[in-house]
Amino acid sequence: MCPSCGTLNESDEHFCGHCGASLTGKAAEGERRQLTVLFCDLVGSTAIAGQLDPEDWREIAAQYQRAAAETVARFSGHVAQYLGDGLMVYFG
Repeated sequence: MCPSCGTLNESDEHFCGHCGASLTGKAAEGERRQLTVLFCDLVGSTAIAGQLDPEDWREIAAQYQRAAAETVARFSGHVAQYLGDGLMVYFG
């Protein structure tokens, strides 16, 4: 468990996947970490949503988010947030 935010992390992780806090207490002063932040969403989703039943649209958006999250996981990324029909993702 992260001492900062309480999120459950894998036992071999050194930093919290949710807030980035050190899980070992061994973070060096001035340590620099590289992080890539990605936001992705469905192109033209507003127009598409306006043409569909809300329940159908929600299922399409959910399928997209599941497929995107699987791809993110395959490349060792972490989905930080689901925002509407999009995802905010961290790599690094």
